[in-house]
Amino acid sequence: MSVPDATPLRAKRSLAWLWLAVAALAVLVAVGAIWVGTRPHNSIITPTVSLVLPAPSGEPSGSPLASPSTTGVAVPGQVTVDPSLPSALPLPANIWSKTGPGWVLATYSPAVITYAGDANEPTVERTRQVVYLVSPTGTRYQVLELDPNDQLSISSWTAGEDVAYIEKCGAAAFCQTQTGPTYVLDLVSGATKPADAPAGADYVGLTLPDSARLWFRPSGDAYPYAGDGFLDRAGSFSNFGGGWTVPRTSPDGAWVSLQHWDPKPAGTEYAASGVLKVSTGAAQIAPAPEPGLSCQPYEWTDGNQVLEWCTGDPAGDRWFTVDPATLVASEVASPLPADAGLSVSHDVSVTPGVWAGLYGIEGALMWTDADGTVGIDDHGTLTKLVLVDAAGAPLQTVWPRVAVNGVAYFVGHQAAVDQASPETVVAYNVKTGRQTVLVPSPPAGPASEVGVSDTQQAVGITSWVVAP
Repeated sequence: MSVPDATPLRAKRSLAWLWLAVAALAVLVAVGAIWVGTRPHNSIITPTVSLVLPAPSGEPSGSPLASPSTTGVAVPGQVTVDPSLPSALPLPANIWSKTGPGWVLATYSPAVITYAGDANEPTVERTRQVVYLVSPTGTRYQVLELDPNDQLSISSWTAGEDVAYIEKCGAAAFCQTQTGPTYVLDLVSGATKPADAPAGADYVGLTLPDSARLWFRPSGDAYPYAGDGFLDRAGSFSNFGGGWTVPRTSPDGAWVSLQHWDPKPAGTEYAASGVLKVSTGAAQIAPAPEPGLSCQPYEWTDGNQVLEWCTGDPAGDRWFTVDPATLVASEVASPLPADAGLSVSHDVSVTPGVWAGLYGIEGALMWTDADGTVGIDDHGTLTKLVLVDAAGAPLQTVWPRVAVNGVAYFVGHQAAVDQASPETVVAYNVKTGRQTVLVPSPPAGPASEVGVSDTQQAVGITSWVVAP
């Protein structure tokens, strides 16, 4: 199953990464196809919704309160009872060996962030930091309770393993990620240690199956991708050169598409598509289909072809599929939905950034609309999906993040402005039409009461990843 980089959520991004936001949100999918043709009128999906945490042994309200030790860790088997935290079950013994693709690992730290003016750093008070493990069907377990003044952000986790790769943020109001250094968190003891990162690379940019990862260096102001990238296969590193970014895995897992930027003076860089062969660790640039075109990978097709978006033609944007083995490009019709009312991120302006799509899940093309709904083009039948939070209220803004085994994972907010309210993680099974709230916004406490404000922002989820 194809899984792209499940980048942890951040409440604030560095300016160097803003232009990448939409590209990072576009998610590759294992099963599906482009459909281009006459589209009928939209209809509204009335979804089957799973909002209650499946709890075979009942809700854990009577479970013991987890008390962090002097090291700031509450061990597995305990559940923190706090009105600002979602319900969870104690972590069963030997559960890690039972996890698989689609399981979610998340950090949760309810708080209200207060801004005191542009010249001042925001302030925040946190009393809890909890790590949750969530099954694809919504069963939520507490893994650890950690020191709330030593915030961490999960960047990579492989199903079946009891360690995760993290970045540390200390007591900062916002966790600036993809800057390194990277640490390994022991999910049993809560202990951390520096990760064995390759020299010249500091953060994990993509998690692959079988404990493989792509490592990159932090971005810089002049030319952010000059540093080399590395393929990590169980601790064995291979250098695939510099200038690469926006990695996405092919449906068959054999390839990674990459975007390449030529290191020319600022303002004259050009984009190109590239592919990395996972079995060899070798990367190569795909030649432009025609002179004058600047291209970048957009998605993978279900036939393991790179869907490439190219600009530079005065007549308009053009689309191609590229065979990763031969780099032969074939022109195709635009896969973008014809409807002009698509969502536009408030902090980026990237054409065609109006579309943050899930490509070809179970044969359906998916995108997010400006009204907070999800559009689905199922072989020509257009429908609208309304995602809801744990209380059943429609989410006002949603973004697709990743898709695994026919399940699309979305992050949503109860505010018309992205990131202005706590996040909710929702899984939507395209085949059955069932949506499940995996990680809700804070159910009570100050973080649940602060609305959209110029001076305050409420948070709950601080990072989450989906296992490939």
